[in-house]
Amino acid sequence: MQQTVLVPACYQHALRQDGGGQELTSAAAFRTTGLSNGVGAYLIDAGVDTLLITKIVNAKLFKFLLVGGAAFVLDATVVWGLIHMGWGAYVARAISLCVTVAFTFVLNRSITFAASGPVTAREVGAYVGASSIGVGINYALFVGCMQLGMAWLPAMIVGTGVASAFNFLAYGRIFKKSAS
Repeated sequence: MQQTVLVPACYQHALRQDGGGQELTSAAAFRTTGLSNGVGAYLIDAGVDTLLITKIVNAKLFKFLLVGGAAFVLDATVVWGLIHMGWGAYVARAISLCVTVAFTFVLNRSITFAASGPVTAREVGAYVGASSIGVGINYALFVGCMQLGMAWLPAMIVGTGVASAFNFLAYGRIFKKSAS
């Protein structure tokens, strides 16, 4: 019986190799589904171990959540410190988000998505571009929650939680393991 699994395009590069670095063969032929919404996805035909797919996705998600958790602690610490030094919450959050983008670039590239080779201008540009959208989402929700009377920390949690889903999908398309 043939089994077909729909997998987001951002995992396509990871699915080409199994956990031991072996190239998946024709049983795992990739073909584009032709989604017109720009999200993209791949159909993986019979013979691909769906447990392997689940492990790859879950491992990346777990690492992304660990990196994100560390980034959130850094983000909250910077905001807290700046507020206690007399800065306003909005300015403090804007500064903390810039610091956090640099921090997460290094960790997401090396840990979450295990990109190899030297950092390229394309990666940095794509990451900053995607992060700018994520930061915009995050900051807009932060400001909106603050305007509704929410304290700065819960407002950060809301903004970060929503933006993280976008960031995970966007970053997975940026970092690829080198072909060598």
